[in-house]
Amino acid sequence: SKNKIIEILLAGRSSELHYIQDKISNNLEDLFPVNLMKSYANTSKHAAQGAAFIANGLLGGEFEPIISNIKIKEAKGSILDDIYIPFDINNY
Repeated sequence: SKNKIIEILLAGRSSELHYIQDKISNNLEDLFPVNLMKSYANTSKHAAQGAAFIANGLLGGEFEPIISNIKIKEAKGSILDDIYIPFDINNY
């Protein structure tokens, strides 16, 4: 079926840490296979690679199922919405 999980994919700089790989694999290996996404980290930054995967998925490419699943198109607000900096006008 369309919504069936077939594997867990790890990506990004932290996914290369054996501690992270082991924790996730050990906790999920009985449910799903855990694999590393192919990385181009030797030629590009992890953030750039992630942005390319997201763009590919948003445009209906190979990563569309992953991007649809995390519901980026339904996201609202900004990363800055929850930052509060107290401001006391008397100090300025």
